Amino acid sequence: MATTTEDKATLRNLKEEGTPVDATQVELILAQIESLPTLSQTAVQLLELTSDERTGVRDLVRLIESDQSLAARVLAVARRADRGTDAQTIERAVQVLGFHAVRNLTLSVEVFETLARQGKEGARRFDREGFWKHSLAVACAARLLAEAVAETKNPKSCGPIQPEDAFCCGLLHDIGKIVLAGFFPKAYDRVIEQSEALLLSLADGEREVFGVDHTLVGRRLAQHWKLPDMVAETIWLHHHPPTALPTQIRYADHVRLVHLANKLARQMCIGCSGSHDLGHEEEHSGQTAGLTPKTLEQVRAALPEWVESRAQLIGLHALTSREVYEEALRRANAELARVNARLTEANQCLQQRSQCFEALRAFKAALDEPALHENVCRAAVTAAAAVLPDMPVGMIGLSQARSLTTLAACHPEPASPMKEPSPQPSHSDNPAAPTAQFLPLPAGLIASLSENSNAEWMRDAPIPRLMQDRLATLLGTPPAAWLVIRFHDVPVGLLALGSTVPPQAQEGLATLVDWVASWLGAAESRAQASRLNDELLDMNRRLVVSQTTVARMRSLAMVGEMAAGAAHELNNPLAVISGRAQLLARNEVDEHTRRSADVIAEHAHRASAIVTELMEYAKPAPPELSTWSIGALLAELRRDWLDKNILSDQQFQLILSDDLPLVTADAAQMRKLFDEVIRNAVEAMREHPNPRLIVNCRGDVTDEMLVVRVEDNGVGMTPEVLERAMDPFFSQRPAGRGRGLGLSRAARYAEVNRGTIRIASRPQEGTVVLVSIPAASPA
Repeated sequence: MATTTEDKATLRNLKEEGTPVDATQVELILAQIESLPTLSQTAVQLLELTSDERTGVRDLVRLIESDQSLAARVLAVARRADRGTDAQTIERAVQVLGFHAVRNLTLSVEVFETLARQGKEGARRFDREGFWKHSLAVACAARLLAEAVAETKNPKSCGPIQPEDAFCCGLLHDIGKIVLAGFFPKAYDRVIEQSEALLLSLADGEREVFGVDHTLVGRRLAQHWKLPDMVAETIWLHHHPPTALPTQIRYADHVRLVHLANKLARQMCIGCSGSHDLGHEEEHSGQTAGLTPKTLEQVRAALPEWVESRAQLIGLHALTSREVYEEALRRANAELARVNARLTEANQCLQQRSQCFEALRAFKAALDEPALHENVCRAAVTAAAAVLPDMPVGMIGLSQARSLTTLAACHPEPASPMKEPSPQPSHSDNPAAPTAQFLPLPAGLIASLSENSNAEWMRDAPIPRLMQDRLATLLGTPPAAWLVIRFHDVPVGLLALGSTVPPQAQEGLATLVDWVASWLGAAESRAQASRLNDELLDMNRRLVVSQTTVARMRSLAMVGEMAAGAAHELNNPLAVISGRAQLLARNEVDEHTRRSADVIAEHAHRASAIVTELMEYAKPAPPELSTWSIGALLAELRRDWLDKNILSDQQFQLILSDDLPLVTADAAQMRKLFDEVIRNAVEAMREHPNPRLIVNCRGDVTDEMLVVRVEDNGVGMTPEVLERAMDPFFSQRPAGRGRGLGLSRAARYAEVNRGTIRIASRPQEGTVVLVSIPAASPA
C-alpha cells in the first residue's frame, strides 16, 4: 500500500508528538507492521518443515544443528525436562521434548531476539525487561496450567494442550505492545501515563490514542510472520473472558489457558504488563478451565522456579526464584501505593462532592418563599457556612429592578471549651442566624462590575467604601476575599469571605455560587416582572382616567360649540324681545300689560344669562395666575355668607393652620369656585334643624398642593347623583330651584387652574368636597 504525504504527516505526528489518530487511519498504523524485519532463516525453514506432513525428526535435527546457539538452548531445555537428563545430542533432545516442543521453543527464541533488536530507543516509560519477564511468567504459567489440565479428570476442563504449545502462546501473547512502543514511542508514553493515572487497562488507552490495541497489532504481526494459528488466535483474544469468546474459533482452549495464565502472572506481579486495571478474576477463569482453587495455588507456588529456569533460554539475565519473589513483592507494593494514592485522591474528591451536596442541602433548607433577594442572600451565607464552618461569610445581592442592595452575613459558631472541634463540616441548617441590611443601589455599580471581567477571587472589590464598611461590620472583620457572582454574564451579587478560600472547599463553593447566581437571577426576574405588572396596572389606571377625561373634553367641546351657536342664534332675538318689552313697559298702557312686559323682559335676561354661563363653562377665560393667601380668601367668603344670615357663626366654622403656604391660581375664579361649593352645601342643609358647615385647609403629602376640605351635614347624595354631580344642567333639586351649572363651572375653574375637585357623600350623612390648589413655589 502506497503511503501518501498526508499519511506520512499523520504518522510523524503520532511518533513525534503523540497526537491521537482518527479511527479511519487505523489501517495506516497496521500497515507499518509490514516494515518489520522477517524472522531468521532458521525460523522460516522451521515453519516450512513443520507445516509439511512429510517432515521427519531427522529433518528437524539437521536444521537445529545448523544453528549452534539454537542447538545449545534446545539441549539445555532437554536436560532440565523431567522426562530425561541424558540428552547429549539434538536427536535425543528432540525425542525427549517432542516435535512440537522443539518447534515452539525455536519460534519463541527467534521472536524474542527479533523484537528485542526492534525499537530499542522506544517509549521511555515502557519497561522492556519487565515486559519480557511478564511474558515469560505468562508462558510458564500457561505451561503449568496445561500440565494441570492434562492431569485433571474434570469433564468441564479444557481439552488436552501440549505444554510447550501453551508456553509459546503465553510468551508471545503481548507482542503487539512492543511493536506499538517501538513505532510510536511518545504516543505510547501517553498511553502508559493515562493507564497509570486512571487505573485503566493498557488496551483501553491504546484504542483511545491509536484507534487499535496491541491484540490486533500482535495478530497482524503473527500473520505477517506466518506464526501458527494457535498463536495468532491467542494474541488476538487473550483479553476476552472465557464466556465471551466467539464460538467459531479453533483454539478456544489455548485462549482460555493464556487468559488465566495472564491473570495469575499479574496477580503475582511478576514482570510488568503495563495495565493497571484492578480486575483479577482468576478463580472464575480457573473454574471455566475446569481447575480447582487448590490447583491454581499449586501453579502459583511453582511459577517462580519455572521463570528462573526459562529466563536465560529467551535471552533474559539469570533470575533466581528469590529475585522473582522480591521483584513481585516490590511491584505489588508499588501497585498498592498507586492504588492507595488513587483512593486517597478519590476520597478527597468524594469529600469535596459531599461538601457540595451539603452546601446545596443547606441552601435549599434555608431558602424561604418567596425567593426575594434578601432570602436568597441569607440562604447563601447559611449554605456557605456549611462549607466553611470556621469562617465569616458575607453576601451582597444587587437588584436593578428594586434599586436595592442586600447585605447578609453569617458568623461561625464559637468553639466550646468543653468540646473538641469536629473535622467534619457542620450539618446544622442554621449554624449562626444570618443578619441582613439594605442599602440603595449605587448608580453605575453594576456597570462597573460588568467591566471587571475577573472571574477569580479578588482581594479588593470595586464597590463603594460605605458598602464595604457596612459588610465588614456585619462580618466582624474586613473581607479578605471577594468573588463577583454573575448570571448570564450580568453581575447579580458578590460573595465575601473572612479569609482566603481553602483548596478543599473550592469545588463546593463553586457549585454553591452557580446555584446562588441562578436564584439571584430568578429573584431579579421576579422583581422585574412584579415591577412591570405594577407599571402596567398604573398605565391601565391612567388609560381609564384618560378615556374619561377625553370623553369629558369631547363633551365639553360639543357643549362649547353648541353654546357658541346658541349664543349667536339666541342673543339677537333675546335682545329684540327684551328691548320691545321694555318699550311696552314705558308706554302708557294699562297695569296688566306693563306687568306682562316686565315678565317678558325678566325671562329674556334669564335666558341670556343661561347662554352666558354655558359659554363660561365650555370656554372659560384663561386664568390670570397670581400668588395669594388661601386663608384670607376663605375668611372673606365666610364673612360674606355670615352677612346673609343663613348660617350662624357657630354653624359655619373655618379651621386654618398658621403655616399655610401661599397658592398660585386665578383668585377671582377660585372665589367663584368656593362660592359655588358653599352654596351647594347651604342648599343641602336647608331642611336640617342643626346645620353645620366646616371648612379647613391642609397641605398635600407632596407639598405641591393645598387641599381645602368643605364638609356639611346635609341630605347627602345617592351614588347615582354623586356620579353625575358635576355634569352640566344636572340637579337633584326641584325644577326651577337651579340650572345645574354651579358644580360643573366650579370643576372647570379647578381644572384650568391645575387643581381638582373630589366629592364624597352618602345619603343623610352629609357631603365632603376636597378642592386641591397648586401651592406657590418657595422663594
